[in-house]
Amino acid sequence: MPLTEPECSCFVGEVRHRRLKPSEHQFAYRGFFFRLDAGLLDPALRPQALRLRQAADAEACSTTEGEKALSVPIKHDPSDSPELGLRWLRLFAVNRPALISMHAKDHGDPQEGQSLSQWLFGLLSEHQVALPSRIRLIAYPRVFGYQFKPVSFWLCEDHEGHCIAIIAEVRNTFSGRHAYVLTASQLEKAKTLTMADLTQARLSNGQTLSTKKCFTVSPFCTISGSYRFRFYNSEARSLSRIEYYDDKGLLLITSMCGERLNLQTSSLLALALDIPWQSLLVSFRIHWQALRLWLKKVPFYGAQQTPTPPQSSPSQGT
Repeated sequence: MPLTEPECSCFVGEVRHRRLKPSEHQFAYRGFFFRLDAGLLDPALRPQALRLRQAADAEACSTTEGEKALSVPIKHDPSDSPELGLRWLRLFAVNRPALISMHAKDHGDPQEGQSLSQWLFGLLSEHQVALPSRIRLIAYPRVFGYQFKPVSFWLCEDHEGHCIAIIAEVRNTFSGRHAYVLTASQLEKAKTLTMADLTQARLSNGQTLSTKKCFTVSPFCTISGSYRFRFYNSEARSLSRIEYYDDKGLLLITSMCGERLNLQTSSLLALALDIPWQSLLVSFRIHWQALRLWLKKVPFYGAQQTPTPPQSSPSQGT
């Protein structure tokens, strides 16, 4: 999904949700979200900083103390502020209060002392994903200082601008969060690819990536089943679609799509007035739709479910 847009873009569109069973239930709301370079949130995620880290990692791998060298932090120019490059745009800010804003602290691991870049590097390392040359974030902003982000997507790209991994950062209304790391190994055709093919594979628009569900989003769904993700990103349009399958088939379809807005102060002001308190409304609407599901007598499974551990085979014992 190569992109050549500026560091920050805004998209206006809709969030759609459709439940197929046991009672059909669907809704759609207008909304807006941003796609921005992650380096605006954390200087360690700027393309220049990522290139330095790639070089350091390559050098470390050639030494006998490679593992120790990888832990050495990369120094950054103090003048490389996350706010640079956005001062021309009033009403919008990064890492500081504004009418509409994006903040590093709204993402990643809530553990105190861990930066956004440390969280991302840890996830990529854990899933054996090569360090990207650029990382972009697709997410809802804060509006009037309030934030709630049901899902955010991190697009990890190589030096040619091709996507090598997508991190789906999911939250629920019970303060829980989880990150699904999607790579070529989750492609539907992955079983037919060799390890060498998977290593070189890139993610393209329209491909389907599958992963097992292991986090409770809605208490009206069980923890079992799997997700299928599909993405489309161009300079002018952004679409993220999630399908949830339980043990009886397709249950939910959710999508977030938008057309790119001409980003300027007047358009942001008009957007904030047209869709006021968007972040607060997202949270309110989730609870409103939950009430409607309850009135339809859709089974309630609870908010703190844990995945069932795999059963041991007879040969393994218990």
